[in-house]
Amino acid sequence: MQVAARALGIELLVLNASSERDIDAAFASFVQQRVNAVIVGADSLFVSRRDQLVGLAARHTMPAIYFLREFADIGGLMSYGANQTDAYRVAGGYTARIRITGCCRPNWDRGGREPNRQSFRRGIHGLCSRRASHSARSSSDHRAELSDPSL
Repeated sequence: MQVAARALGIELLVLNASSERDIDAAFASFVQQRVNAVIVGADSLFVSRRDQLVGLAARHTMPAIYFLREFADIGGLMSYGANQTDAYRVAGGYTARIRITGCCRPNWDRGGREPNRQSFRRGIHGLCSRRASHSARSSSDHRAELSDPSL
């Protein structure tokens, strides 16, 4: 992401969080540094703290994109990532195939289906809370990414 941001002339600020307190501190830093948008990386901590993340983004009127549709379902602006329902359906198909045929490896090279569908979801409440000033972009825009350092 750093390379792509640099190529677009955008400063990317990456902050790590591994606890509830770290998430609060990261958003305080985002506000202090006048960050224009947040990308929340995939992590189980963020799933368990999704209400906190969506609430902080809304409180600070900061557009945010999340990795799971559940964030947009509870009021987050948008999500983009693998379609979890499709992935579970494919996994279930492989489980059934293993039980029936005794095969223990997915045969993607022989016509099996690899989960690759992506899902985009815009939160129903997300667009209502954005201010018009966020839509103006310049070469000095700042984006932020919140990620877990344990990965």
